Amino acid sequence: MMAEVARSNASGTLRRDAGNIGLLFASTTSIVGSGWLFGAFHASKIAGPLSIWSWVAGAIIIMLIALCFAGLSALFPRSGALVHMSHASHGDGMGRIWSWMLFLAYVPVPAVESEAIVTYANNYLPYFIQPGGEGLLTPTGFVTCAILLGIMAVLNLMTVRWLLNVNSTVTWWKLFVPLLTVVVLFAASRT
Repeated sequence: MMAEVARSNASGTLRRDAGNIGLLFASTTSIVGSGWLFGAFHASKIAGPLSIWSWVAGAIIIMLIALCFAGLSALFPRSGALVHMSHASHGDGMGRIWSWMLFLAYVPVPAVESEAIVTYANNYLPYFIQPGGEGLLTPTGFVTCAILLGIMAVLNLMTVRWLLNVNSTVTWWKLFVPLLTVVVLFAASRT
């Protein structure tokens, strides 16, 4: 196995250690993020029960985009395929612009996730966010977010296989909590 990995790295091909379940869970955990309750909350405040149709329309639109990317990914089976696609279709300049746009889109994700964790935790430990401060962190909340960012940095530095195993556990949790929430809300609405 190690000789095969060394040979594949020497030949310049991509290592494919993730497996189907690991890749499925990696994409699922990026879809079911920490903002699923915030999105539903804000959408229902704005549109009420009609917000459900926005979720249906959004799901259809995202499915069409996903099908396009699935077809294109077969044409560009390499690391950084999103940048290669824009480079191939629109040239060097667009490839560079798109790569920076992707980089700038991914950079704030750990900070947003840390803030979401602290915001959820503030419901149980009410000393992370200043009362009436429109989400402004307290010093304790700031330190907690910084620690969470450090943990996320360590997770990102781990090897891919170990990270995918951790991600599988997290994905099961991320699927369990929304399903449990739906069941509890249905049960509460019947009483």
